[in-house]
Amino acid sequence: MNTKTKNYFIIKNTILLFVINLILGATSRIIDNVLDADNGIVSSIQVLINVSKVLLVILVVAGTLYILFLLFNYYSSKFYNDYRISAFEGLYHGFIDIYQIYDKIKSSQKSDDIQIDFKRSIIYFSTKTKRYSLIFLDLFGKIEGRIDSEFWAVLSKPKKEYGRKNYTKKDRFPNPYRTNANFIETLKLQNSKNYSNFVVISGFYNMKNKSDNIISPFEIVDILK
Repeated sequence: MNTKTKNYFIIKNTILLFVINLILGATSRIIDNVLDADNGIVSSIQVLINVSKVLLVILVVAGTLYILFLLFNYYSSKFYNDYRISAFEGLYHGFIDIYQIYDKIKSSQKSDDIQIDFKRSIIYFSTKTKRYSLIFLDLFGKIEGRIDSEFWAVLSKPKKEYGRKNYTKKDRFPNPYRTNANFIETLKLQNSKNYSNFVVISGFYNMKNKSDNIISPFEIVDILK
């Protein structure tokens, strides 16, 4: 399963917070049955547990509502209507949000001959004046990478050394811009046509040195010519 996506992060933590809330509820009952509720320390612990449970319930409800919102948008999208790929499969492989790109391209009167390479999460299509190849990623967290890098990486476990923040864990993955460039070269060998290379990223991520060739799904309408 693709664990780099924002959807994986939200679903995993929603389930985790739900389980923690159940554990806190069981702990609270045990304290009520075993310890003296009139004791000041016990009373303070109970208040802390109750407050934590309320906060957890709010977060679980928010996470659940987001998941339902995601599923509703996905199953009502043009992408699902055309390809009938289940939400579970889309979540598992990390491309469920690709419907945002597909729907914007298909809704444009300028686009034509829309094709998808699901193995690489690439959508390629043409307009009257240009051809485009868009590779899609859903990312979460601190991202390190440039279009000329060999690899990109998701950074975690920050640690301060000499006043600077360093990340001790780097989860590398192939540079999507290069992956798309190689795909474009293959297309060119087949049809002798040039394609503009764009990386489209969805998610809650932070990335420095973003190129003009790295865009969000909402910027697709701005590049269509």
